[in-house]
Amino acid sequence: MSTNFDVLDIFAFIVFGVLLAVAVILVVTVGQLPGQIAQKRGHPQAAAITATGWLVLAAAFMVGGLFRIVSAAADRFHGWGWVLLNGVITLVLGVMIWREWPESALRVIGLFVGIDMLFAGWSWIMMALAVRSVPAQPSSPV
Repeated sequence: MSTNFDVLDIFAFIVFGVLLAVAVILVVTVGQLPGQIAQKRGHPQAAAITATGWLVLAAAFMVGGLFRIVSAAADRFHGWGWVLLNGVITLVLGVMIWREWPESALRVIGLFVGIDMLFAGWSWIMMALAVRSVPAQPSSPV
């Protein structure tokens, strides 16, 4: 197995980095959207609508983290420890958004989404490496 990077590997890393940046920007934009629409229309509860949009994001982090924790602990598939770690980190980020809501403005939300995506990608890479090291089983005749 070669450890040298070729042009396609570098291109794949660049594409992944661009997609990660676009995903973070998209999540932050979608989180702001309900509040912006309410403010544009002069809704009296525009600030509450903005807060609700971000709290839904925090709830999504917590539910996603819990789902990853439960699925990794229940199935114990190859590389399950990395998925468990990813779930714990995602759950902690969701709780941090929830508890620090008024102070956790856009900078924190974007940072947390980026951290979650970074650990999600890392857990997928480690799980793929764990599965790759599993010996192939002979196929049974059908």
